[in-house]
Amino acid sequence: KNLPRMRDFENVPSPYLTGVFDGLIKENPNERWLASWETNRGCPFSCAFCDWGSATASKVTRMHLDRIYQELDWFSKNRVEFIFCCDANFGILPRDYDIAKRAAENKEKYGYPKVLSVQNTKNARERAYKVQKLLAETGLSKGVTLAMQSVNPHTLEAIKRDNVSIEDYAALQRMFAKDNIPTYTEFILALPGDSYDDFAGGVSDVIASGQHNRIQFNNLSILPNAEMNSADYKEKYKIKTVGAPIVNVHGSLDETPADGVKEEQLLVVETSTLPKEDWIKMRSYASMAEFLYFNKILQIPMLICHHLEKKSFRSMFEYFMDVNDKKILSKISKIFYDHSIKITEGKSEFIYREGWLDIYWPPGEYAYIEISKSNELKEFYDEANSVLNKFVKNEFKPIINDAITLNQNLMRQPFIDKDIEIKLNYDILNIYKKLVRGDENIDFSPKSNTVCINRSDIKVDNWEKWMQEVIWYGHRSGAYLYKCESDLDNQKVELATKDLGESLNLSN
Repeated sequence: KNLPRMRDFENVPSPYLTGVFDGLIKENPNERWLASWETNRGCPFSCAFCDWGSATASKVTRMHLDRIYQELDWFSKNRVEFIFCCDANFGILPRDYDIAKRAAENKEKYGYPKVLSVQNTKNARERAYKVQKLLAETGLSKGVTLAMQSVNPHTLEAIKRDNVSIEDYAALQRMFAKDNIPTYTEFILALPGDSYDDFAGGVSDVIASGQHNRIQFNNLSILPNAEMNSADYKEKYKIKTVGAPIVNVHGSLDETPADGVKEEQLLVVETSTLPKEDWIKMRSYASMAEFLYFNKILQIPMLICHHLEKKSFRSMFEYFMDVNDKKILSKISKIFYDHSIKITEGKSEFIYREGWLDIYWPPGEYAYIEISKSNELKEFYDEANSVLNKFVKNEFKPIINDAITLNQNLMRQPFIDKDIEIKLNYDILNIYKKLVRGDENIDFSPKSNTVCINRSDIKVDNWEKWMQEVIWYGHRSGAYLYKCESDLDNQKVELATKDLGESLNLSN
């Protein structure tokens, strides 16, 4: 039986303002603090896969604004670096802009918080844009989440998300890209109504519409209190699941509870529109997109190839998935395919390898580490060059060759700390920057130039440090790719990843 929802928080004490944590902070002066924080409670949406709103479809109840401001002041004065806002839809209320503004003012005054991480509201386009723009401009943002989950209208109806405007997402993505504000899009694999074709085409279209930063691929799991867990719902969409361990990305074996009881989740591996064989293909496709494009390993030439020949990203990802006459590309494809099969058999969503920091890796990161440690990266780029050149006319092949050369030399590797200069025949840096920002006015005429790549800013002299600081922490520390500069206009171009959204900071 559901208990009545709490509507009045006036008499509910704040753990921050009543001194619960004061002693802990005083006794640990060198710790760096993260706080969970609510400004409202409830979710008006009723997405079938979620037990947040679907269990209650509740109205949003607000905490008093005076309390919110006092808690923000407490965070700032106690040097809390990271505030994780637990609101389901920050930006849904007009006052949310004022709350974000107060956090920005506190950061300016006290130096804290460093980050205010929020979950963006599903609708309210203009208000969401205004709030996120403020957070980005003041350095409080960790990337804007655009939680699309699917672009298939039948799927959105099935999961009761058809009241969330896809047009709003597309408009927000364009607006944020124009302002150089990082975003990342969420997709859920195996949602009811989605087929492999729907998913693969949707991912390709979202990239083409401007999402070059990150698509976060999440496997669908059935939550106990979500509508999707009902017998009628599972029967309607022929949902089949497999029990699998709950393992966090980059999680450690040390996270096993002291009592030895491991948590398990129910992962969806088949629906009425997605046979298990297609789920395996879908999961492999997502891993290949993550590896090639969102880990930036071939993003520059693939984006240019898409623009020059109008080739869909789907066609390129699938071609790499199906290559069987290239040693390294076949090896990578097999890693993704074999891992996808293992998930359907109840194995972990992520890949563990002893000695690789003893943590679980996403498949795309695992594959990159594998070919790097096996000294196969150069051979990979040679094979990729021959594949991508099949997608373009002869007149465009020199451009693709330049793009691959630049991309290869930008990948930060261990044991390398000497700056280099590479000669290019085309202005690939400026072309790439314009494409990422959605500029269609691209000059592909030959322009000899020298790109200076800064390889000495961070010294990475062992594999463990590289795996931790570049691959694991890279999207937060700005270390994933080297920084570089072209001599054409002396324009510094930072292609390093940044923050949770792995943004491209292409600064003037």
